[in-house]
Amino acid sequence: MVPTESREARVKTVTSTTGRLNNLVYASINAACKPAGKHFLTGGTCKGGIARQCMIFSNKGFTLIELIVVLALISIVLFFATPRFQNTILNDSKKIISRWIMTTTRTLKANALKHQKRYAMHIDLDSGTLWTSSEETTTEETEKTAEKKFQLPGDLKLLDVEYPGLGKVTTGRADIFFYKENYSQAAFIHVEDDEYHKMTFQIEPFLPGVKIFDEYIEFEE
Repeated sequence: MVPTESREARVKTVTSTTGRLNNLVYASINAACKPAGKHFLTGGTCKGGIARQCMIFSNKGFTLIELIVVLALISIVLFFATPRFQNTILNDSKKIISRWIMTTTRTLKANALKHQKRYAMHIDLDSGTLWTSSEETTTEETEKTAEKKFQLPGDLKLLDVEYPGLGKVTTGRADIFFYKENYSQAAFIHVEDDEYHKMTFQIEPFLPGVKIFDEYIEFEE
């Protein structure tokens, strides 16, 4: 009969083998770390003697060159990331004003025809606010409308409102009227962002939609 090992003997053998392997791992890591002035912790921070649960620490810390390299990498990342972040904000602002003008224009034209009365879009070029009213708006309705004024995003500026044959309004208030006969005034609303990029919103008399241009467009004289 072939002699069998006891359970205690097998456990002891496995434990001894594991211990020898761990010792070899520690010795290899310490040998690799020693030239760099580092040491490998094998004491209380290790659980069960498992090497992958320990950490390598440096006695010398970071050198000046290492810090310079890290700061340079951070600067490069920020250099490329910041413009992209700014462009995202600008795009969001342009989407907000575009959505408001397109939706409001469509609504005012539809309401003027439906309710058979004149509506208006008011644009305050000084404060950067826009709002609407109708020819039969009461004082109470006017106060409610004032509370719902649309405020242009801070990175955008109203430049002017232009009418064909009538010129431009650059200060104060400009009005665009929508009539019950199912047409409106023709007008250009010019907007500029804080990087001096201009946009033009074109409101046409007989079309419900609004044309948008990524440049400053004027009526031909």
